[in-house]
Amino acid sequence: MLICLAALDVMGVDALHIWGAQWVKMLALIYEGVTIGIGADKYIGGTTPEGKAARVRVQLKIEEITAKA
Repeated sequence: MLICLAALDVMGVDALHIWGAQWVKMLALIYEGVTIGIGADKYIGGTTPEGKAARVRVQLKIEEITAKA
């Protein structure tokens, strides 16, 4: 997960060029986890205010990466 975090935060679009389709699939899974959730009221990051803020940051970063691709 740490590699994924570093790739998402630091590398962005460059990670897309390095890992290709696998990176897109990973971003899709993470995006689904922060927007739709992974179960009954379970989201990546939790339901605390800090978790919600982190989810929004991740969602925006993924949207930024996919827009540049």
